Amino acid sequence: MGYRRKRRTRHLYLAAFLAAVGALSLLAMLMLALASTPN
Repeated sequence: MGYRRKRRTRHLYLAAFLAAVGALSLLAMLMLALASTPN
């Protein structure tokens, strides 16, 4: 049971990492879009 719990937390950590990377990529894309605009 403990092993299963450990694996579950690891999966959650991986999901959080992927979400963070996605958010960072989105932020970078937004910054690029703002920089490309002649505003």
